[in-house]
Amino acid sequence: MDRVENLKGLHLFPGLILPTSSLGLIEIAGVRSTLWFTTWQAFVSTVVTLIVGTPVAWLLSRHEFAGRRMIRALTLVPFVLPTLVVGLAFRAVLPGEWRTGVLPLIIAHVFLNVAVVVRIVGVRIESQPHSFDEAAATLGAGPTKRLITVSWPMLRGSVLAAAGLVFMYCFSTYGAARVLAGPRRPTVETEIYRLAVDRKSTRLNSSHSSVSRMPSSA
Repeated sequence: MDRVENLKGLHLFPGLILPTSSLGLIEIAGVRSTLWFTTWQAFVSTVVTLIVGTPVAWLLSRHEFAGRRMIRALTLVPFVLPTLVVGLAFRAVLPGEWRTGVLPLIIAHVFLNVAVVVRIVGVRIESQPHSFDEAAATLGAGPTKRLITVSWPMLRGSVLAAAGLVFMYCFSTYGAARVLAGPRRPTVETEIYRLAVDRKSTRLNSSHSSVSRMPSSA
C-alpha cells in the first residue's frame, strides 16, 4: 500500500503530478486517451492486415502462376521502407480530406505490415499437406467446412504469431503516425517525441517509453 501512495509524489512541471511508475503514468489526464487511441488503432490495423494478408499468403503459397515470385518479393518492399517515407507518400497521393486521420494511418499500417502475414502464414500454408484438404473434400466437406475443420486448426498458430507482431509494430508506430494521424491524434510514440521536445523532460520521456514497450514485453 505504501508503494501505491508513493506514486503520487513527484512534481516535474507546474500543475502536473508525475508518478514514478509507468502504470501510474496512465492515470494522468490525456495519457489514457493517447494510450487508448494507440491500442485500438493498432488492433484495427492488425485485423485489417490479417484480412488482406491471409488470402494473399494463401494465393502465393497454394497456386502456381506467372509472376508469383515477383509478387512475393514485392510484398516485402513496404516492410523495409522507412515508415516516415511511407507516411509522406500516402499523404502525397491521397485526396485532401483523406491525408490525415485514422483511416489513412490504418491503410499505411496495412501496407507496411502485410508482408509479415504473407511470410509467416505463407510458410505454414506451404508446409500444410494438400492431402488433408483433398481427403476432407472426398468425404464431402465443402470449402467453408474444410477451412474451419482442416485449414484453420493448422494455421491458427501462425496467424496468431503474425497478429502479435503486426500489433506490436502498429502500437509502436512513429513515422506514419506523425505524418498521417496529425497532432490531434497522438500515439504513444509521437507523444514521447512531443514531450521530449516541448518539455525536454527525460524522466517523462523514459516513463512514456516504458508504457510503449508494454506490448512487446508482454
